[in-house]
Amino acid sequence: MGRRTVFVLLVTVLATSAVGTALAARTSNGAGTVGWGRRTSAPAPAASEASSARITSAQTIRTVWRVGTFKQFDIGAPGVTAGDSYVFAGPLYDQTDTERIGFMSGNCVLAAPHFHGLATCTVTATPHLEAPSPAFGDQITLQGWNDDTPYPFKQAITGGTGIYQNVRGDVLAEPGDPFRITFRLLP
Repeated sequence: MGRRTVFVLLVTVLATSAVGTALAARTSNGAGTVGWGRRTSAPAPAASEASSARITSAQTIRTVWRVGTFKQFDIGAPGVTAGDSYVFAGPLYDQTDTERIGFMSGNCVLAAPHFHGLATCTVTATPHLEAPSPAFGDQITLQGWNDDTPYPFKQAITGGTGIYQNVRGDVLAEPGDPFRITFRLLP
């Protein structure tokens, strides 16, 4: 399950990278980091305030993701079997790995554990930390296969909320310490 952990981290890094880059580009007021992300003096947006899609041209966002939480679940027969799962979460940093800009979390279910630990994963990245919780931020969602090999992998950007409501594209995750995540956003 060690390789799966690396893959989960990689997926998380990819999502985190995109979120971090977007936040770095949007927030630069120098406010201190608190809790899961960046605190600003601006109040959280009201639920009635609708964000309009702002992705009008292709964008590349490079980020760094660091594992904060990782938990494996042995479902069914003891040992590594189909249906086992894992969850992960952690902060996203700008591409220089110096400023915390977002948050990324996800879950994966093993589909073919004896074929390179093949799992199907769903990931959410929140690039804007102006709100009191990642749940209030503009989100990018990812989905795709993950395995336990040490090679870079891609996942599809399946949508988003707020300024990312029209987004599509893919994410390239590069395993390492830390993970490098590149979001390639298309309108």
